[in-house]
This record gives sequence, structure tokens and C-alpha cells, in this order.
Amino acid sequence: MSSWLKNWGKPSKEAYAGVEFWQSPDRCGWLTKQGEYIKSWRKRWFVLKQGKIMWFLDNAVTADSVPRGVIDVNKCLSIKGAEDTINKAYAFEISTHTESMFFIAESEKEKEDWINAVGRAIVKHSRRQVLSMLPPHHCLATELDLSMACWHGRVHVHGTLTQYTHLHQPC
Repeated sequence: MSSWLKNWGKPSKEAYAGVEFWQSPDRCGWLTKQGEYIKSWRKRWFVLKQGKIMWFLDNAVTADSVPRGVIDVNKCLSIKGAEDTINKAYAFEISTHTESMFFIAESEKEKEDWINAVGRAIVKHSRRQVLSMLPPHHCLATELDLSMACWHGRVHVHGTLTQYTHLHQPC
């Protein structure tokens, strides 16, 4: 089992350090997820904040709450609908290079709202990673209402493939 999947079930404090998940989340709500070891479906309270997707047993989240799991969006490659994949209504999937995890929302609107929110977080946080790796002479472009570096790469957001191309001369 990969360390990425293990970290979903047993987050260390470092996995969510500095994230004030109990106030002003980017998105929060009930989702059903499959258990890590026992593959039954369980309803959990999810919070998206500062590039972390955290889940809790209930929605009474305070500064003293401890997440049951944490997903770092920096490890996420895509998020997309998954009704056909797992044969459940309002399902969606988050994928990395090596793993996929499935979630079930309570309605089509909730599913779309989660896909959009997590997709924006993936783009936002992948932008930070790309910018930290690029030399200063690369240009910036605006795409999906976010400023992104020009590079050879792809980002999947809500079923849309966006491709950025490296410019071989300074802007």
C-alpha cells in the first residue's frame, strides 16, 4: 500500500499544521467515502482549506478537532465524476499518479460544487509548485481566472483539459 493512501487514514499533525480548518473553509459539507481497510461506505464531514481536504466524524469542527484523514491537493492530478466507474449516483473521483479515491455527494449540485472547488485548489496549488521550479524569465499567462506559469504540462479541472506551453524566450 502506498504511503499516500496510508496518510489518508492516519494523518500526522504536520499534514494539517497551520491550517485553521475550523473557520472559513473554502468548502465544507457531508460526503460519503469508502473506508481505507474495510471497504464499507461512511458519511464524513469534509473541509477544504489551504490546499488540504480533511474529513471528520461530525460537523462540530473546532480548533481541538483532529481530522480522520487529510489529502494534500499538491498530490492530486485530477478530479472528475465517477458515477459510471463505481455505479453510484453523485460519485466523483480524486486521482494521483498511483491512487484513486471515490466520494459520493448528496446531490448533483453538491458533486459539481466539490469538483469545482477541488479543481480550483489543484490548479492554484500546482501553480505555486510550478512557479517555485521555474527560472524568473518565464512569462505568466491567465487561464481559468488564475495566473499560471507557461510550461509543458496539463491540469484537469472538471473534465476540461488545459495545456500550457513553455515560451522559449523571455516575455
